[in-house]
Amino acid sequence: MSTSATVELVTRSIDPESLPYATWMEGVDVKLLRVNESEGKYTLLTKFGAGVELPKHRHFGAVNAWTIAGKWRYLEYDWVAEAGHFAYEPPGSEHTLKVEEDALVLFNIEGGLIVFGPAGEYWAYEDATTAKERYFMALEAQGKPIPTRMLA
Repeated sequence: MSTSATVELVTRSIDPESLPYATWMEGVDVKLLRVNESEGKYTLLTKFGAGVELPKHRHFGAVNAWTIAGKWRYLEYDWVAEAGHFAYEPPGSEHTLKVEEDALVLFNIEGGLIVFGPAGEYWAYEDATTAKERYFMALEAQGKPIPTRMLA
């Protein structure tokens, strides 16, 4: 299947249970609940395994995160997000996400982000369009169905 598959974008609710999880890396499984490529916004429901550490990255837009279960933090800050906590990341924030215990987090992301390599070099870019492509490619590679409906 092509990553440019036609997906019906809807403006009503959608049952997250109807969407499959895609494994993006060991210990990181995501459901892309919403994608609006024209506005550069997307929503990810992310399951993290304890001990996962994402590479340092910088956001160009704001991020809102609601921790549904578990515990995670940013290595650069002294707070920990636990079940029920809400976090806001302003545009330009740069951090390294570390998962303290298995966690389920809902992220609303605006704009793109860049990911840094181990020596601080530019490594990757992600935004609403690339997140959708990555989600679809991972589902296809894992033999899971590609959603035909997604929130806009």
